[in-house]
Amino acid sequence: MGSNKGIIKHQFKKGQTGNPNGRPRIPIELKDAMARLPDADYVAIVEKLAALAKKGNTRAIELILDRWAGKPHQNLTVETKIIEMLSPGEPKEEEWDG
Repeated sequence: MGSNKGIIKHQFKKGQTGNPNGRPRIPIELKDAMARLPDADYVAIVEKLAALAKKGNTRAIELILDRWAGKPHQNLTVETKIIEMLSPGEPKEEEWDG
């Protein structure tokens, strides 16, 4: 098991997130550079990704499948049981007349 070395107890105040600014945005310079790429570069990137996937690179396979078929939906089944709370002295259901 790992040690707790370096962990500060109660590091954050209640209700305070450890990442207040969220995930960093893609810099505008990178977006501009990607927009200026010629189509031939995109084709080369896809070909390289396909070659990696054929060699068994699981990350490349995952990227291709996520973009081509879409990420799989995660189904969540929740079962609940409703328990009726009775006050002391309140008649139980089997004792009701109605």
